[in-house]
Amino acid sequence: MDPAAQGERVAESAGALGVRELLERWPHQLSGGQRQRVAMGRALVRQPRLFLLDEPLSNLDSGLRAELRAEISSMVRSLGVTTVYVTHDQTEALTLADHIAVLNRGVLQDVGTPGRVYDKPATMFVAAFLGTPRITLLEAFVYVYLNSHVALRIGEQQLFLPWNDPRARELAHYHGEAIVVGVRAEAVAPIAEARRGQSLRGEIRHLEHHGHESLAFIDIGATEIDVDPDGLRQQAATAGRSTRASRTRCSTGSWTR
Repeated sequence: MDPAAQGERVAESAGALGVRELLERWPHQLSGGQRQRVAMGRALVRQPRLFLLDEPLSNLDSGLRAELRAEISSMVRSLGVTTVYVTHDQTEALTLADHIAVLNRGVLQDVGTPGRVYDKPATMFVAAFLGTPRITLLEAFVYVYLNSHVALRIGEQQLFLPWNDPRARELAHYHGEAIVVGVRAEAVAPIAEARRGQSLRGEIRHLEHHGHESLAFIDIGATEIDVDPDGLRQQAATAGRSTRASRTRCSTGSWTR
């Protein structure tokens, strides 16, 4: 390249990453975060057709990681460069990606937009992996009352789905069988009084305050399903007989009664 054009491109990339004042330093004079920015700049300045980023932010502190995450997202979109970004951090995956591919030990579990993978995960492993606080997976038994409703027995309690609910027709195929119900914190809300078949009652076991939100851990007397690294089901003990009783994790203003 022409030296003037080369210098201009280097200065532009260095400015975007906030490392322009570091260009005269040697690598051993840089901090870990600065080295990570320089490495990113070295890749960006070449204007490739494809970026392959393998956990580029894993060694940085949380504050710097969030800052660089926003910069990377803005830069690759402005350049229009296809980017394959490998990460174990679900927050990075959900915030950066147009499409997510979830792998477990080399096996593809799910692929789709962040919203689709989060809302309709293909496997229990994907459901348990994505989301903070983590989804609660509960064992439920299906009982069908034709032309009336489908009942889900969760522990000693029941939830009813009216027969005209499309989900009821799907669940009708599992009459008398056990299924797994996933409950996300943001889908749960408090009510003034319990209504039979429309709510679950529970006892708050623990509260965690995080400043902007609080998490309520609630025992509803159900059986929680754990997902091991292979995505297989492991059944926890029934509430009241083990400290691993079901806990519905909920954010502020969203806890069951």
